[in-house]
Amino acid sequence: MSSPGKCGAGPNAVLMQIAPRAPPRVLSHLASPARLLDALQGFTTLPMDRASLRAVELRCAGNAAARAGQPGRAVRLYSQALDLPASRATAHLLLSNRAGARLAAGDAAGAAEDARAAVACAPSDFTTASVRLAEALRALGQAREAAAVVVAAGVAWPAFGEGEECRALLAQLEAEVGRELARAA
Repeated sequence: MSSPGKCGAGPNAVLMQIAPRAPPRVLSHLASPARLLDALQGFTTLPMDRASLRAVELRCAGNAAARAGQPGRAVRLYSQALDLPASRATAHLLLSNRAGARLAAGDAAGAAEDARAAVACAPSDFTTASVRLAEALRALGQAREAAAVVVAAGVAWPAFGEGEECRALLAQLEAEVGRELARAA
């Protein structure tokens, strides 16, 4: 399992040997995705290549740029990762993250485009792409369409539909639709 490190320089990970009677081997901090790749190779026979590693490095760097308030840099880093053939398996993550960065940079149309692509290639339980699409549509003044996206995500993944995030977002969008209708009247 991997989670963000407190130092921001690399992933934290706990790796445990899953074999009968084998003692677990725990690694508490890995300074870079490259060290994580090296450690993982001792635990699995699955192929792991440097192109996949590069895509992870670019995604991590994009995430750091987004957290640092540098959405333009984040967009460039996510775009570089998307250009790598190894990123196909994680395209939904990269597209969704780039949508968020584009929205933060004020490019709601670009954010909607990326979020639509992320929704199209994401597993049904990855509702972040749908939330990003709703946020982009909302920024474009399309609250009704945004609400429809959130409802569809809730139908596709009922745990999301029953959750607080979905209910709160729908309440906000319904209020916006009401204001739009009042202005139009």
